[in-house]
Amino acid sequence: MNQQPDQYGDLSDRVAAALRSREPRDADVDLAARRIAARVADAAGERDATSAPPAVRPGTRPARRAGRIALAGVFSSVVVAGCSTAAAAADPYSGFAAVVDGVAQAVGVDWTSMPAGYTRAQHDAFWGAGYTAQDLATLDELWGTESLETKARAGQMLLDGAMPPVAPGSAGPAPAADVWPTPEQLDTFRDAGYTPADAERLAELWDVGQGEAKARVADMIEDGRTPPVP
Repeated sequence: MNQQPDQYGDLSDRVAAALRSREPRDADVDLAARRIAARVADAAGERDATSAPPAVRPGTRPARRAGRIALAGVFSSVVVAGCSTAAAAADPYSGFAAVVDGVAQAVGVDWTSMPAGYTRAQHDAFWGAGYTAQDLATLDELWGTESLETKARAGQMLLDGAMPPVAPGSAGPAPAADVWPTPEQLDTFRDAGYTPADAERLAELWDVGQGEAKARVADMIEDGRTPPVP
């Protein structure tokens, strides 16, 4: 009998390689790991030992279900054990977080690093349309909403083929291209207790991208100065 290739082992290697392309720091996995582990267990159809086994509907294909469980196991071992979900949740707007979310969706695990009520599709639609921090502030004032809700609402309108009442770039020029902070600057930013929400507030205050805002905060801390958002 010919031995079948280890397709899941190969997938595991490829997933691990993709994640290592943006290596996370050794973050505290706590809440993020528990959430993703619970979703993995649910996706794999696992149940508590004391509960009755789930019914198998007519026509169920065991091989397909087994494949789903194997894929979920790959995600669990590569992402959860590697603390990647904690790093993604710490900065849901980073490229690394997008990679983790994409892997989760690819294996059928219902998990996202994005804040509640705000999807990555909405985020990408809003900023991808060319909106600026000034446009966001104008929409905030017009709708009487916080920035997160504003971006979700405007992003969903764009996804639905509608146009928000403020056109992209109409409230002011877009800031210069964002500057991504170095790993050392990111560590300084996070270790000082700053969050993605703080980065967003500082980016709007300084009229820069969130990456540059994080880099500025880190430089100020290293110089012994206090950022305007303590």
